[in-house]
Formats: sequence, C-alpha cells, structure tokens
Amino acid sequence: MKSVSLLIIFALTLASCTVPGSLHPLTKNASEIYYNPALVGQWESNDSSDEIYLITLGDDPTDKFYNCAIISDDNNKDTAYFLVRLIQLNGLNYMDCWFNLKKSGQQNKDMINYNVPRHFFYKLNIINNDAVELYSPDIAAIRELVKNGKIKLQITDLQSLDISDDYLVISETPELQKAFIDFEKYASIVYKEKSTFTRIR
Repeated sequence: MKSVSLLIIFALTLASCTVPGSLHPLTKNASEIYYNPALVGQWESNDSSDEIYLITLGDDPTDKFYNCAIISDDNNKDTAYFLVRLIQLNGLNYMDCWFNLKKSGQQNKDMINYNVPRHFFYKLNIINNDAVELYSPDIAAIRELVKNGKIKLQITDLQSLDISDDYLVISETPELQKAFIDFEKYASIVYKEKSTFTRIR
C-alpha cells in the first residue's frame, strides 16, 4: 500500500523534528480566523521539490478554511488532503491543519490513527504574494520547557498504543493559546525548523 505523506500544506517536510499533534484546535473564536486569498495557488517547497502543494478556498466561505492537497512525483506516495485555517493570535499568524479524512480515504490503514483529527500548528510568515515561510514547533524543546515549568501544556505519551506519533497534546484551546504566546519567549529553540515556499502558479 502506498504510504501517506504526513507533510502538511506548505511544510511538513521536516528534517529533524516531529510536529506536535493536538486534540484541540488553536482557536474556537471566529474573529481570530481569517482568509488570505494570496495563499491560493500552487506552491513548491525548498525542502521537497518533488511535491506540489495545491491550495484552494474551502467550499463554505463562512467556515474560513482552505482545501489543501500535497501531490508527489513519487508513485509510492498517495496524494494527501488537508483542511487548514489561518489564525491570528497576539499579532502573529498561524496555521491550524488537520487531515481531510473524507478525501484521504479511511480505508488506508496509515490513516487509522487519525480518525479523530489531530491538529498540527505552524507559525506563518507571509513574505509576499509569491513566498511564505513556515516555522515548525519542536516537540523536544517544548517538552523540555514543560519539564522546567516554563510552559504549561499537557502532553500524553502514546508509545504504549503502538502509534507512530508517540505523543499527543491534550490541553484545551485556552491553555494552547497561552502556550503559543509563551513560545515567543523561547522562539530560538521552539521554532528551529523553517521551510520556505515559492509560488509556481
């Protein structure tokens, strides 16, 4: 069976870290969710030139989400489908992304651990209409900050369940938001991974 790429719209091409998955979204407040039409189109990552990231607006404008597809030249990878929302929190831009299971196909055994959608968060920097940067939070750095009492976040270990991702952030949305605001105090260690994307079309 083809392997589903766990790369998310714009940059899940990570070199050395795993992006934290969350049980809850980063916001439930409609005023913090927004559209940026400049993101619609086809993009290519500096990390994975064999993949095209296709972004379209969602079906219902009131829901303010994008449809995203990652299309690979590698025949051993399925096209991966996601839903994405842009969030503005404390003056910074983020992406909240989760698998679109209706399109990705629940029959694929690689998706079995995502039947309850996990949210993946990225800090977004829109350079201009043709270039964006995405910063991936480092779970190892976050765990260390939690351990030292600098960040409050609840993370559960899933290794015993034989799940490829060995953790899940279970903090509810208000605590998540507070953590992401506090991440900025430690941005140099939390956001070590950056991917740059350029527009193809």
